[in-house]
Amino acid sequence: MLKTEGVIFISIEKMKYNLKIFVQIFGYNYKCGIVSRLMKSGGNKGNYFSPNIDYILVYAKDKRFMLTLKV
Repeated sequence: MLKTEGVIFISIEKMKYNLKIFVQIFGYNYKCGIVSRLMKSGGNKGNYFSPNIDYILVYAKDKRFMLTLKV
């Protein structure tokens, strides 16, 4: 699905975080990293604090290419 040097970034919310779906798509041979990201604040969706963090899943066919990324 990806070239050997390919990397894909998938942005998701914490509640929708399910790695099993991505294992079905990419298989067990792909390497995954999880990065949290501070989103734009505001919107007051929480009871006391506005939730403002989402997650980025990083998949790579070859982990050597994932380790050289500077995000």
